[in-house]
Amino acid sequence: MTYLSEQEKSVVFHQVQSRFNTPLTSSMGRLFDAVAALIGLYQEISYETQNAIRLETIADPDEASAYDLPIDQDLILLKPLFEQILIDLAQNTAPELISAKFHNAIIQMGVEASMLLRKESGIDTVAISGGVWQNKLLVKKTIPALEKAGFKPLWHHQVPTNDGGVALGQLVSALFMTGLLKE
Repeated sequence: MTYLSEQEKSVVFHQVQSRFNTPLTSSMGRLFDAVAALIGLYQEISYETQNAIRLETIADPDEASAYDLPIDQDLILLKPLFEQILIDLAQNTAPELISAKFHNAIIQMGVEASMLLRKESGIDTVAISGGVWQNKLLVKKTIPALEKAGFKPLWHHQVPTNDGGVALGQLVSALFMTGLLKE
């Protein structure tokens, strides 16, 4: 199923090649959007996180395999992930399996990144924060994976994991800086 006209494909191809209007991002949300678009979920969304929620919803919870999402020095390499997804798409792999393997790749990459950071710092505590951690599938599988690897994971219980928590943190920081809040 094709969602872009030939002219739109040409524009996107040109943008990618010339890097015109293609800002770098560290947002996990954009990664979820890209995977959702590849497997034919929402091509146009009505609200933020719509694709991420849909990917979480369709993921086969019993799938144990994962795509390779390697880390090279300080970079998470996305090309192997997309190559593997494209191979699965060419083999008509069900979107539920692709979504599960994608989620499992994120979990494995998180544990691997934590292990690399522990090797450098000696720190065994991992803070799980950010909007992507609203995804209950990721939380449910990541916490035990981190614990199995010898980490103490911390995650939100009373403060929102997304922008609400960021705003609270900014407020607390501002109060400390002005002296209105003491340790």
